[in-house]
Amino acid sequence: GSSSSYSNDDDDDTKEVDPDKSSNSYLKTLSIDGVKISPAFNKDKMEYTAVVEGKKDKIIIKGELEDDKASVDGLGEKELKEGINKFEVAVTAENGEVRRYILTVTRKENNPIEITINKKKYTVAKKDIGLKVPEGFTKTTVVIEKEEVDAYSNSFTGYLLVALIDEHGNASWYIYNQKNGTFTKYSEFKSSGLRLIILEPNKKDVPHGYKKGKIEINNEIVDGYYLELGSKFRLVYALNMTTGQKNFYLYDMEENTFQRFYNIQVDIYRSLIKKLEIVLIGLAAIIVIMLIIIISLYTVNKKTKKFIKTGGKKEKEEFPTMDEEDIEEEKEKLKEIIKEKSNKIDEKKKENLSKTNTMKIKEGKTTKINQVNEPPKQEIEDRPLTREEMRKLKRERKREIEEARRDFFS
Repeated sequence: GSSSSYSNDDDDDTKEVDPDKSSNSYLKTLSIDGVKISPAFNKDKMEYTAVVEGKKDKIIIKGELEDDKASVDGLGEKELKEGINKFEVAVTAENGEVRRYILTVTRKENNPIEITINKKKYTVAKKDIGLKVPEGFTKTTVVIEKEEVDAYSNSFTGYLLVALIDEHGNASWYIYNQKNGTFTKYSEFKSSGLRLIILEPNKKDVPHGYKKGKIEINNEIVDGYYLELGSKFRLVYALNMTTGQKNFYLYDMEENTFQRFYNIQVDIYRSLIKKLEIVLIGLAAIIVIMLIIIISLYTVNKKTKKFIKTGGKKEKEEFPTMDEEDIEEEKEKLKEIIKEKSNKIDEKKKENLSKTNTMKIKEGKTTKINQVNEPPKQEIEDRPLTREEMRKLKRERKREIEEARRDFFS
């Protein structure tokens, strides 16, 4: 980001500005010979960055004034050391007002360690490049890609910081994870006595109803969570450097302040869920008991109705639907049963006739016995059985099975 470096001459804060003289302290152009600066020059933007290769030890800063009556200081050839180099181009208006343009030029190291994070390329700063070290961190070293790199550690958090430089020459601290070789942006924010490092929370820990978005805090883009998009408040998940505790904090975008977030919703929901669980368990128990009672009453009522309807006898069962093959089979069985019954009837009649003749002979009677004609054998027509015939057949089959069962177990 950029901030205005516009002021009166620092050497004489009490110097009065002449209202009759020009106050134009703008540059018309600003550049580094053979080097691209970022962002593109805009007279109202005060801060710029650039990156040069390790072999380049000098640069030439060029610039033109918008007002010829103004004066400029800071242009020309400059020496470069490895790492970060800051240069100031000061423009003094005719009336004495001063505007300062800042150029931050990063000179890469020879044989740089280059890495990629989220599809962006960075260079590891092997040596101290003058980036301000966060409070509570002490200097140490760490080996990255077989090379020793200056780093800063904090025993309280266990973090190990390494400086990374992006393609535009912007240097920032990153937390280096030695176990898996990954880098995470170190974002520390100070507000109302708090020192916070904003982290990425687990999705399951984000309070209900909050949606993820990006917000800018002190020129840093971080994750913030909101209930409504137009809200001036955002939730951030952060480590408190004073207590070592991780928590959600409510960030006031207008006042730029943080406050520990107490999610009263969570406590209310948890309380309601516990009460609801008790109610549901009670309702479930009542429903089960009622179902048992209803099933019992239904069973008793059904049996009573059957008993009354059949006069105390078991209700006749409806014969199930049968296919043609089953019907043919049952017809054949019925024919066999009828034939067997007919044979038994014939034998019984012959036996009775024999007995009658014997009795009559004994009594001395000579009454002529008429020849008994054989009763015609019953036959089943080749037609579908009626419902009544099916019931009859079913009853007959059940009776035979029951007799066979009784014989088997007797």
